Amino acid sequence: PLVSLCSGPVVVSQCSSEGLCPAACRSCQLCCDDGSVLPGNPSMLCCGSEAYSPSKESCCLGHLTVGVSEMVADCCGRKAYYPLSQLCCDGEIREQEPHHACCGTEVYNTQTQACCGHQRNLTLSLRHPRDSCCGDVLFNQETETCCADLKVRPVSEGSRCCVSTPYHPNITECVKGTVISVALTGGRCCNSVGYNPSTHICCAGNITEKEQGVPYQHCCGHLPFDPAVEICCSGHRYPPPRCPRSA
Repeated sequence: PLVSLCSGPVVVSQCSSEGLCPAACRSCQLCCDDGSVLPGNPSMLCCGSEAYSPSKESCCLGHLTVGVSEMVADCCGRKAYYPLSQLCCDGEIREQEPHHACCGTEVYNTQTQACCGHQRNLTLSLRHPRDSCCGDVLFNQETETCCADLKVRPVSEGSRCCVSTPYHPNITECVKGTVISVALTGGRCCNSVGYNPSTHICCAGNITEKEQGVPYQHCCGHLPFDPAVEICCSGHRYPPPRCPRSA
């Protein structure tokens, strides 16, 4: 009698009086992970409830693609495809051509088109070499600005974005998402407020006018102090020579 023995993924039949049958014997079977036993040979594998030959077929997520060798193919969802000549675009197989890439489930020409949209699935024709995506539309990076609100504005309204607001960095600044005016050259921000560092000093978010005739001033807590005539101890100003012991 023949007794089936499972050796790895292959079940071979053992003859009680002659030992193991040759590997090419017709009685060889496949023992699959789900416990099913399928007719096959040692060169075959299991794909769900089917046996297949990797040299002639491919198994993708338990589904067979006949005529596409698993040895040179990749999976695109449940189907096999040739990555050297095809593209897998969101589960759809498309033919590959020079300068082509995926845009959603379709392909687009990267030389003449752009892939835009929140889901990156909208193909638009380029009008200018400097065109780029701004949400669902294109904008020219040389003449237009696209901010966080995805609205295209002329660069005359601002060459940079402060969140959703365009601004001109030479006359305004973006501080914590707010555009503030800096009237004088060398202007700076202090807690979202513009100030002139040549006449004022920012200490812990407070703007204070500098004392006239004092060239070097520093902050001591919320107030400025002159290190030439004062010392700062734990955010408090004291006359020299040293800080009080309790400071």
